[in-house]
Amino acid sequence: MRALYAAGLGLTLAWPVEPVPPDAGGSITIIRGDRALSAQGPRLPVVEPHLTIDPKDASHLVAAAIVVKKSDLSSIDCAAFVSFDGGTAWTRHDFSFSRMADPRSFWSSGPRTGVAPGEVRCPSAMATTTRRSRWIARAVPTRAACTSHPRPTPRTRASSGPFRDRLYWICTSHRFEDVYLHHSSDRGEQWTKPIRVSQGSGPSPYVRTPSLAVNRDGIVGIAWHDGRNGGARYRREFICQEIYFTASLDGGNTFLPEVKVSAEKSCPMLPQNGEVGWRWPAGGDYMGLAATPDGDFVVLWADSRSEMYQLRTATLKVSALGNARGPAH
Repeated sequence: MRALYAAGLGLTLAWPVEPVPPDAGGSITIIRGDRALSAQGPRLPVVEPHLTIDPKDASHLVAAAIVVKKSDLSSIDCAAFVSFDGGTAWTRHDFSFSRMADPRSFWSSGPRTGVAPGEVRCPSAMATTTRRSRWIARAVPTRAACTSHPRPTPRTRASSGPFRDRLYWICTSHRFEDVYLHHSSDRGEQWTKPIRVSQGSGPSPYVRTPSLAVNRDGIVGIAWHDGRNGGARYRREFICQEIYFTASLDGGNTFLPEVKVSAEKSCPMLPQNGEVGWRWPAGGDYMGLAATPDGDFVVLWADSRSEMYQLRTATLKVSALGNARGPAH
């Protein structure tokens, strides 16, 4: 029996945990490895990224993140990022506000042009981008801003597979020891018992900020920060971490062996991070994960290997048995 913690909701829930063997029927390949998000902008800590991808164009990525302008957290801005080449090059737009939180990126239909714009929203501000233009920024009423992002969060994605309209609920245990998944096939009326996602975190596990995406084929991808190789801890929550990823081919019942995505460790308690490392020991309260229209998964996270939180990204391919594809060159 493990306790699951719903951060932001103030709930501690307990269920018997269903043991789940690794799914041996597929493979995970990193097709674009761990790389920095290259965009011109001030060198300041960037945390809490959120990512969305054009549902018709895998090369069009839109992201949002917090920019910490003062190390004591007294001035926090929001930035929007866009890539038109699948994440190789990015353009950055800073809103130039002093108090921001919980940035979000979205996709919506263009009312007149038919072009689907990507939107980034922070409290009091919004930026829009389409394939035909760069950023257009404008203020919006505070009541139209995005709300907070508690964990666990129910998420559903339509797919053409056998798990269409299934709801997924991702969370961590109360002491950040395991990543768990629930799913519902009746629109939330009933949920499965918690299914352990993180299988290899060792005798002293530490996991944070799990994120979930579902691709066009109904494959569930999950990424998280993991401290299994982090070494000594400071006050339990402050430890070096790496990014791990796994996927389920059967709607969240079993999972493929997890893979390490990041090439180096990220350690929060560094001088250039200032108070940011204390506030966000995993680079934010959430991280970015989205599926491309081709079915690949793009991970976006805050990483302090350069002694300050900056954004990094990687792309992964999940293949069913017999359909594995080697790394792209």
